[in-house]
Amino acid sequence: MATERPEHLKVNKTEESYDHSHKFDLRSHTNYPTKPEYKNRRIRVGIDVGGTFTKAVAIDMSTGSIIGKSTLPTTHKSNEGVATGILQALSDVMNKFEIQNSEVELISHSTTQAVNALLEGDTAKVGIIGMGVKLEKSNIIKRTHIKDITLGGNGNKYIETCYRYLDTSTYLDEEKVRFLILELVREGAKALVISEAYGVDDPSNEDYVENIARSSITGDDAKNVSVIAAHDLTGIYGLEIRTMTAVINASILPKAANTAKFVEHAVREKLGISKNTSIKVMKGDGGVTGIDAFETKPILTVLSGPAASVAGALLHLRVLNGVFVEVGGTSTNVCIIKDGKPKVNYTTIVQHPTCIRSLDVRVVNVAGGSIVMLSSDKRKILDVGPRSAHIAGLEYSCFADPYELKEGTIIRFRPEIEDDSALKHSTSTYETDIVSGKQSMIYAVIKGRCQTKGVGKEDNERERYFAITTTCAANALGLLSDDDYAKGNTESAKIALSILAKEIGTTTENAAKQILDIATDKIVHIMDPMLKEYALTYNRPRGFLLNRKGNNDHSGHDEGNKTNNSFILVGGGGGASVLVPHLAKTLNVNYKKADHAEVISSIGVAAAMIHEELERTVDVNPKPEEVSLLMDEVKDLALAKGALPESITIHSEYVSDRSVLRVTATGNMSLDIGTTNSREIGEHEAEDIARSLFGTASSPKSRETGNDIKESDRNMTVKRIDFNVKNYHIFECEKKVKNLFGFIPRSQKKQTSILILDKFGRVRLSLTGVSIIKGIKKDVLTDLLTLLGNPIDLTERNDSDTKETFRHSSRNTVDKHWDLPPQVHLLDDIRLIDFSNLTSPENLSKVIRDEVQKSSSKDILAIIKK
Repeated sequence: MATERPEHLKVNKTEESYDHSHKFDLRSHTNYPTKPEYKNRRIRVGIDVGGTFTKAVAIDMSTGSIIGKSTLPTTHKSNEGVATGILQALSDVMNKFEIQNSEVELISHSTTQAVNALLEGDTAKVGIIGMGVKLEKSNIIKRTHIKDITLGGNGNKYIETCYRYLDTSTYLDEEKVRFLILELVREGAKALVISEAYGVDDPSNEDYVENIARSSITGDDAKNVSVIAAHDLTGIYGLEIRTMTAVINASILPKAANTAKFVEHAVREKLGISKNTSIKVMKGDGGVTGIDAFETKPILTVLSGPAASVAGALLHLRVLNGVFVEVGGTSTNVCIIKDGKPKVNYTTIVQHPTCIRSLDVRVVNVAGGSIVMLSSDKRKILDVGPRSAHIAGLEYSCFADPYELKEGTIIRFRPEIEDDSALKHSTSTYETDIVSGKQSMIYAVIKGRCQTKGVGKEDNERERYFAITTTCAANALGLLSDDDYAKGNTESAKIALSILAKEIGTTTENAAKQILDIATDKIVHIMDPMLKEYALTYNRPRGFLLNRKGNNDHSGHDEGNKTNNSFILVGGGGGASVLVPHLAKTLNVNYKKADHAEVISSIGVAAAMIHEELERTVDVNPKPEEVSLLMDEVKDLALAKGALPESITIHSEYVSDRSVLRVTATGNMSLDIGTTNSREIGEHEAEDIARSLFGTASSPKSRETGNDIKESDRNMTVKRIDFNVKNYHIFECEKKVKNLFGFIPRSQKKQTSILILDKFGRVRLSLTGVSIIKGIKKDVLTDLLTLLGNPIDLTERNDSDTKETFRHSSRNTVDKHWDLPPQVHLLDDIRLIDFSNLTSPENLSKVIRDEVQKSSSKDILAIIKK
């Protein structure tokens, strides 16, 4: 019989510490006695900084158990910004749960420092040195002289800039360079950007000027000036966008440097945590990097909060195709997951496009704390949000005592100025019903009374104000379980909704359903184009209306309707149960809620992977040596950041419309392994994960007989691929699907899918419609190159030593009907390499040959998708 599968991240005597106080004693934690049950703990602390709260989670990586959680207010107004809250949360969770410094192997946090600095205009003046040859001077100045950059739509906050041009037609004179730098510094520049035309091809001039700017020779005024060369951030062409990206990054360099130093100093000196404990920062692409990278490239951390939640969902739930919906208090984040990977795109920062790539997370201005908006006559629900109870300083009706709401009335709650601006950009279809200018928007806020009794007449009669939110609606409908994070007082919620229902002339139940319908439609409005863009489809049920109005209930469906299983909704955040089940019902798709959904972001921060990406502008088709060189470069970068060699996956992609070669490396942090307590999954747990992801039923009988996984679920068969690897679990799924003539009996064909999990159970590759070749590497390479039309001339194979080398035959048998070569992935016991987006068959053949020659494994598995 199989052993019981261990639960991942199970709760172990977990309780949550919550405190509104900003007074915390940052002190060391070395004096706690070591309890026998705590022996050999390997603890990671993940800290996620949200708009309202900063949440810390301590996880014992040897058991997968959450030791403790801490929730504190985010310290936006502190002198050190949100960094103060990071340290407070860290200190709090370590104190409350008696965690010793020696037990902590990693401290990792997301940060809103970069975004906050830009939104608040807390930026440094940036001096720009644009460089190029004299013949192109006017064009270079046009593209590198970035004028003051507006931050936000009101135009009263911006990044100040100053500029100098440096001619590189002749030898660069050191004294002249110093003089230009000092001129910029004297104009008030606190950060410098060096950007040269074609600097990504030859960065030597940028490096030369950067080194001079960093040296103390430039004078006392410039000693502490931050500096960044444009090629340090990106390797792609586009002089203007490359310079713009560098300027935005430079504007927050001084702030980021101070924050990094503050966090590092406080962790090491005030908390007494040694340098053996790694400090990492979450990036917007879902990976983590060292705190030194945050000090020099803070722009990489933009959207690190949403990225943290997606990373937590992928780690925790192992999703192949889905939509992750994180419902917070003020806003909801939406991200597409396809083939086990979150979608990534170039980031637009305060309306300015950049060269920085991050997870494609889209924000909806509705969430668990969104307040209901009424028409001026209080007879109709116009919208839900954008104002949230958190931002308005109001209490939730569903968390009040029933006594406080009885005899309450809805008052005119006037929104603040920024609400009017938010409404103009609202994704809701209801803003057209609002008369701009003169109409007073009314939020559904109940004037209640204080619960205090017997203290004094004044206290007894003190008025309190309670918002009616989406969370209140869900509680009133009884949709939340007793142990849910958003569970409130059902009686209070019903009282609040009955007061609202009386105002708008409907029933309590219908008023609550209207609120959830409107909130759901706002999410669908954002999600629909994402599903189309990334080719995830669903069949809308009969009667589904994207833009619902009025009092009719459209949330239900016929019981006979079949749920669409092409993708799944994954709910995260404290308000996951408030909106995600209703959204799933509306779209007629399956959903699941992440365990510990309210701290899924912190879990993602603690257990995130190393993710590094490099881009280079290349010719029409990248040369094999360019691909191999960039692969080696990004692999070395991931290794330097702490990725374990055998966990690294390399993905290559040629973006033809931008002439960009992009290579990405992902891998587990080396802290994940190296001890006998590392949490590697066994064969049975891997089989369970594979069945779940492929959607098949469990097959305990195969376990009892000791056979490999192989079970049928009507038209589907799943089996383990027998391949000599120790770092991966490989599964194949054969499914019968209808072909073009599916109406003819027995007109089905077999479709093969492959799933590769690493030894920690993380999805490394998922593809449908593939062919698989496996065996010793010379045979696999021969078959592959023959398929690509470039067979190996076996007479030229060198067997003189253990390292085999191969030469292409002069024969060329390229299949002429191919517009593009097939997608190819290679797996040995160390590396999983993706060549799926290289477009030249000949170049692809050479790159594959070179990479196979580098492999130290005897056996190789190739996956081909035409």
